[in-house]
Amino acid sequence: LGAFAFVSLFGAVASYPIAALSHGFNDPVLAEADHLMRFSWIDWYDVTEAHPLLQVGGRLAYKSIFLSPLVVLGYFAWSGQRAEARRFVAAFWLAAVTTLALSLFLPAQGPLAPLWHGHGYMPSSALYQAELIPQLRAHAVHVIEPGSLRGLVSAPSFHTASAILFIAFAWRCRPIRWPVTILNIVMIFATVVEGTHYLTDILGGGIVAVLAVAAVDRLCRRLAVSPSPGAVLPAAIEMPATAA
Repeated sequence: LGAFAFVSLFGAVASYPIAALSHGFNDPVLAEADHLMRFSWIDWYDVTEAHPLLQVGGRLAYKSIFLSPLVVLGYFAWSGQRAEARRFVAAFWLAAVTTLALSLFLPAQGPLAPLWHGHGYMPSSALYQAELIPQLRAHAVHVIEPGSLRGLVSAPSFHTASAILFIAFAWRCRPIRWPVTILNIVMIFATVVEGTHYLTDILGGGIVAVLAVAAVDRLCRRLAVSPSPGAVLPAAIEMPATAA
């Protein structure tokens, strides 16, 4: 849990200097990609705004990003699966680093920013990208308080990447497989509005997670079959007998 908490905190803090180094906003490109897929963010928002229960459920599902890793890592600890726990943390770290690196080239304000007129339902992510990123670029923010950290990564969606990672590793554990899967599918749907994400962001986050899991699993398999320096031949392999 300590390693996971470190990776999470590192990713949140690192998003600030990365946002400060970015240039411009890619919202027109992301919005056009959504349009080509016939996806309308405002329609999702309108449905959520019209149903208070969806707002409450969406906020809870969006915040479940803090619950699922506790369940997954807790189960690994309880069942003694230390290797799986290390794989999980490694995949999470790789997905976080990849997401941060891509966000440098894909900064965005999010679909809510150009539509907001000071009234209506305000999602969990609010207007943090639109308000904070310009301040960071202007060097107007000098202190980052851990208690007030905000998510500044729009594309790819790290909430989506996290959800896919949680599902992938929980699927290997029968007792928690379905509860974690269902919870995180709901979180992905909630992330569209609560995270103010384009559909393109969601798909990008999913791709990052799939590649991170595949890369870590492949590396672990290679390490498992690679002989270590100085390894001896297995006992089952016998040298041919010499003539007496």
